[in-house]
Amino acid sequence: GRAEFRSKQAAFDFTISGEMILPCSRTLVDVRYPFSISTKELFIFHKTEELEDEDVHIVEDDLIDLTPVVKEEILLEIPMQIFCESVQKEEGAPQEGKDWQVITEDDRKNRIDPRLAGLEKLLKQDDES
Repeated sequence: GRAEFRSKQAAFDFTISGEMILPCSRTLVDVRYPFSISTKELFIFHKTEELEDEDVHIVEDDLIDLTPVVKEEILLEIPMQIFCESVQKEEGAPQEGKDWQVITEDDRKNRIDPRLAGLEKLLKQDDES
């Protein structure tokens, strides 16, 4: 990147690049997501009353810290949804977890809630009579 200092302000022009590992929106399989962000940030040394631009940062304690700016730019780059490209990886979706599992429609119809098993017996008796 590049930094330019003047009497009342400092301007930074830099690129952030890297790779995130995000869960696939469909299967939860890890997906690599490369990113490259070009940004220009302006820091002023003394706050002025006519300052209305949200993209201007105010320098506090004579120290310019780019870490919060970099973190914000990376967070804004995270996509809302991402999908894995490989069909094999799509099949790798978890089929069960703590207190849940994927079932087919047939399994759903045949399975009876154990709390209602007594009610089923009563319904069968009514059908027989």
